[in-house]
Amino acid sequence: MRPGQARVAVNLVRAHAEVAGVPALHPDFDEADALKQVENRYRRIQAEFPFTLQQLTKDAVFLVWWQSFARRVGRTGIFFRQ
Repeated sequence: MRPGQARVAVNLVRAHAEVAGVPALHPDFDEADALKQVENRYRRIQAEFPFTLQQLTKDAVFLVWWQSFARRVGRTGIFFRQ
């Protein structure tokens, strides 16, 4: 260490070879509960979409983004049934 230089703690990260292998699951992990949470998260998405779209179309920032997106994609109705 040079004179006047501060001592700095160094955080070492273990190399991939040191941590290779399948990590163990957390003891409290419940696969059935995890799957149920994912299902619940997406269960109502289709039913909620019209309400979400109604709110988004009232937002000027979203509309500007949507117009820009539609120009890049080449059409405005890609998510909507015609």
